[in-house]
Amino acid sequence: LEVGGARGKSANVREVSVSAFRDAVNDGRFAARSQEVFQAAIPHFLARISDPDTKVQRAAILLLSVLLHSHLGVVQQGGLLATALPLLYKGTEFHKENLREVVLGPFKQIVDDSLVVRRAAYECLHTAVNRCFESLRADSDALLDLVISGVTDHYDISKTSHLSLADHYSLKMTCYGILAKMGELHPEGCVAKASQILPPLYKTLIYKLKSDAVQQEQERLEEVQNACMRCVKSISRVPRMDETEMFGKLMISFNRNEELLKKFKAS
Repeated sequence: LEVGGARGKSANVREVSVSAFRDAVNDGRFAARSQEVFQAAIPHFLARISDPDTKVQRAAILLLSVLLHSHLGVVQQGGLLATALPLLYKGTEFHKENLREVVLGPFKQIVDDSLVVRRAAYECLHTAVNRCFESLRADSDALLDLVISGVTDHYDISKTSHLSLADHYSLKMTCYGILAKMGELHPEGCVAKASQILPPLYKTLIYKLKSDAVQQEQERLEEVQNACMRCVKSISRVPRMDETEMFGKLMISFNRNEELLKKFKAS
């Protein structure tokens, strides 16, 4: 199989090459031919997760997602997963230098150029946690830190464009799913990091849109806040979580807010 395209000088060629390989992986004949044709090529394509171009990065992360979902045995052989996971973790990281300001008439909006990569990386991480957590167990605490970063607003989201905000919300909802699962798989870590996990969740629950927000924005925020509350309810069931100081503070806040308390009890 030709892998030269994945190393080409053109980012467009590298993206197309990785995407084409992903399509080949999706082919029903992959399992039968993987040993002799595909397996030797996989490392070259997964290495593109660290590509300097965001489109190529995203394509490689989507390839890893397909492998984790449909061909886990293949990617676990020969240390492929162990090599790919650190690259995936790095893909979730937020870096302030990826932010830029765009002027649209009288308005200034914030654009996060790494957002599409981070969203894809967290979605892939969610698949990994569900499909092969034992391969990630040694990184459990570091993984929790990445997910905490994912549910945190690193900049003023009220200044983001509508399209960017949709990706931002989708990323956060994926992280809520990961957190809920981590509560089952790594409960002691969640308890130890309660003071880091719960504040950004509460911040999302009390977030209010501007008065001129359209109905679609309001509905989307409500969807995100409902997912966040389900995550909080799931975390509340983690053994000894209710003994932590931060959870106690959260419940005091809920008891002072009838609407949030009602949603918490209903979740």
